[in-house]
Amino acid sequence: MKQFFAGLLIVLTVQLNAQVSIIPKPQSLQRHTGEFTLTSSTAIQTAPEVKAEEVIRFLVESIKTQTGIQLLPNAKSLPFIYLKSDASLQNDEAYRLTITAERILIEAKTNQGFFWAVQSLRQLLPFQKTASAKIPCLMIEDAPSFQWRGHMMDVARHFFPVSFIKKQLDLMSLYKLNIFHWHLTDDQGWRIEIKKYPKLTSVGAWRKEPDGSIHGGFYTQAEIKEVVEYGRRRNITVIPEIEMPGHCVAALVAYPELACTNEKRVVPNSWGVFGDVFCVGKENVYVFLQDVLDEVMPLFPSRYVHIGGDEVPKTAWQASPECQALMKAQGLKDEHELQSYFIKRIQKYLQSKGKTLIGWDEILEGGADKDAIVEVWRGEAEGRKALANGNRIIHAGPYYFDSPNANLTLKKVYEYDNLSDPAYRQNSTQVWGAECPLWTERVTTYNAEYMLYPRMLAFSESLWNNGTRNFEEFRARVQQHYPILTTLKVAYGAEDKSLIDTKIEFDAAQKSWSLRSYLGMKDLAIRYTLNGTKPTAQSPKAQEVLTVTKPSKITFAPFRGDKQYRDAQSYQIIENKAVAKKTIWNSKPDAQYAKPGEYGLVDGLKGGESFGDGVWMGWSGRPVDAVVDMGEKTTFRSVKIDFIQEAKSWILLPKSVKISASDDGISFTTLIEKTFDVKPLLDGIVKETVGYESKQPIQKRYLKVEAIPYGKLPAGHNGAGGEAWLFTDELVVN
Repeated sequence: MKQFFAGLLIVLTVQLNAQVSIIPKPQSLQRHTGEFTLTSSTAIQTAPEVKAEEVIRFLVESIKTQTGIQLLPNAKSLPFIYLKSDASLQNDEAYRLTITAERILIEAKTNQGFFWAVQSLRQLLPFQKTASAKIPCLMIEDAPSFQWRGHMMDVARHFFPVSFIKKQLDLMSLYKLNIFHWHLTDDQGWRIEIKKYPKLTSVGAWRKEPDGSIHGGFYTQAEIKEVVEYGRRRNITVIPEIEMPGHCVAALVAYPELACTNEKRVVPNSWGVFGDVFCVGKENVYVFLQDVLDEVMPLFPSRYVHIGGDEVPKTAWQASPECQALMKAQGLKDEHELQSYFIKRIQKYLQSKGKTLIGWDEILEGGADKDAIVEVWRGEAEGRKALANGNRIIHAGPYYFDSPNANLTLKKVYEYDNLSDPAYRQNSTQVWGAECPLWTERVTTYNAEYMLYPRMLAFSESLWNNGTRNFEEFRARVQQHYPILTTLKVAYGAEDKSLIDTKIEFDAAQKSWSLRSYLGMKDLAIRYTLNGTKPTAQSPKAQEVLTVTKPSKITFAPFRGDKQYRDAQSYQIIENKAVAKKTIWNSKPDAQYAKPGEYGLVDGLKGGESFGDGVWMGWSGRPVDAVVDMGEKTTFRSVKIDFIQEAKSWILLPKSVKISASDDGISFTTLIEKTFDVKPLLDGIVKETVGYESKQPIQKRYLKVEAIPYGKLPAGHNGAGGEAWLFTDELVVN
């Protein structure tokens, strides 16, 4: 009988605690019988030693916004919320929240703890307007397992407005994240106003996209201060990242004298690692960077400045007389030591201003000062090096939220233990915590929240409460937070599915094209147009399969209600005489880029701006060699075919292309032969058309396309020594 009652007590305790869905889970939560009723008559009182005016103001304002209930600060009425200091708490962020039927008692050592207690209290309240709210009686004793619980937002690849940043700060704070790492500069854009160098934003903040549109934007210093202060009031420290000495092409476009060469540059509209870096052998580079830091540091009261330091190709330094002279003068044996010299020099400057340097784990190359904080993204091995060197570390690699939800699932994020590596556990005082970066090469305001939530909730819990984990129990609490996220207008995503996967299929027999869409959430819908205009929430809704039978430009995007969830995509279908004709492949494309199938060269589909769109076909180190059989002698005046180059992805234009024609498929006459002056180190996306035009009609049955690949990638390329890829899409005959 005793065992029965003990088991019943456990079941009842689990059921009661299940009704309390606080995320992150408190370290200790004891549920008691009874309820506290919160109304507009509820007072807020403080012990004499408590100086928490900002926290009280946030409590009043947030509960009024959330529930409509107006609390009474400094009133003496009952019931009441009472704030009291407890110096015995070991952690500055710790708090104790005790709720009885008569009062809510909040105890903390600092205002940080008081604030987190308020956020837990908010999660016990409804996120809807009400005259009164019942709060269960309980006691929470809580403190974070890790001091550094951060989110990194890349605003350089795609710009995000201040309103979006503030919304994320609100959500981070609700879930007790305390670091916002603001990635403000990169190759594709400079996003922070520097008054001494105005071209950083007038030139470096803008780029021309492959479709001809202009993308860009930047934050004024006034806006930066506004965001920093907004975060501070929510217990969040905002830390800037100014990338150096690599990932800086936008700055070099604005001020070419900071590069090792004077070649003409544009702000890139493609992704990857670029060879253009700050020429660290030039003294003017240090003057420039110190000037920039002198304007950045006063905007960010934090003790920390992130300087990037990752993915720095050394080719430009190897060819630079200034860099080689500096290496000789400083006795540096190689360019890795030159990078270390640069990092240490910048670190010394930051230290002279009372700041601590943070950098990605490449700052260890050539030796790093142990006072630097290392953000580890390339695996635990790099973290172990940093720990052995005496550095404090922040873990980022397991939490790249730009990874598809289907790959980095909610469960994986939740279950990852930041102290699972023995070296990490042995040196746990050096493991400060972690960040979840959102790199935005393929992320915009449309799909950012799909990538962030609910995974951010799992991340916050894994950092706040590193104790025993139960995914199903956590997931049950997450279900209670979906209505909250909906109320807060958060476009959250799926727990284990990507937003959308699409493919377009060609039916040669029917001469029709079918767009198949696989959506990550049941309440998402595809809206589309057939004339190339961007779809809206009022555009027609596609079924799982959308079939078209005539030339058109299918443009589509996923929507949830009236909210668009990703940038629109397009497939261009063109009519021409080669569509659905038989192709004889003497050299087939590689399997991973042969999605269009046997009719890939004659399926009427034109490739877009991305080589991975499922329309382009690719060959690695092999030629294109294909013959199209028109079925009978066919009259035409023009033949053309496109090729694409994206050097960072190892894709180069062909050395040469030949288009020839035949009556019998054996003896061919050359129509056009073209050679290319391929530039294997050229940044960005390049498209070239090889075409033949005849004033007089031509009659032939067979058309042959031959393209010779570039060959081995040259020195200075990120894939030097590897085979270049060759990509083409469609043979167009008219």
